Amino acid sequence: MILNYNYNSMSTQWEQIADLYFQTGTVQFGEFSLSSHRANPDLPLSPWYMHYPETHELLDALHNAVGSALASLAVQHGLINHADALFSPIPNGARQIGEVTAQNFDNHPENLIQFTKRVTAAGSVIFSAPSNRSEERRRIIPLEDHVTTAENAVAFVLIARKLGYAVTDALCVVDREQGGKQRLASYGVRLLPLMTATQLLTHGVENSYISQETFEQVQNYQLSARQ
Repeated sequence: MILNYNYNSMSTQWEQIADLYFQTGTVQFGEFSLSSHRANPDLPLSPWYMHYPETHELLDALHNAVGSALASLAVQHGLINHADALFSPIPNGARQIGEVTAQNFDNHPENLIQFTKRVTAAGSVIFSAPSNRSEERRRIIPLEDHVTTAENAVAFVLIARKLGYAVTDALCVVDREQGGKQRLASYGVRLLPLMTATQLLTHGVENSYISQETFEQVQNYQLSARQ
């Protein structure tokens, strides 16, 4: 059972989180190399980047808002109707939001499973489940902060399934709209984002966080990245 859930709050939750993204510097603009550049180094540098800051006076408020919204999204789409569902943040970026999402339910911490991630010298990503995990295989709901091409998310899903867990849905805060949602769908996983890149950027323009010029620059990059 989720705690303090209100269906009517979903329409404004993502806007409140978008404000916090700009206010905390979670979303930045310039020239950035992303994880997708590991697989394709010839891609143009991204004009924007999202990463939670290590410290900020509003960071706890941001994490709590994201956790509450992701919990609400899980309820809205019926993902936690089964007692065997486990929230599983994709390491390492989603660890904190995964924890606060799971805390919104009265079966916490039993509803949370934390995988670990290791990057090899060749750049390959290896995920592994905790050694003390239950032998009973259950359904996993992966949580991600920002999905681009879903390279990490797909690798995570494949490992989870190899270990015997069922994975049919995943939650994220921002879908960057660069093919990740479609790629996950090809593996039978439905991606449910709190907001899209377009929504976040439009909110930024409408609330004077970014200029129209910056909005158009990022949108042009998004279009080229999808081609």
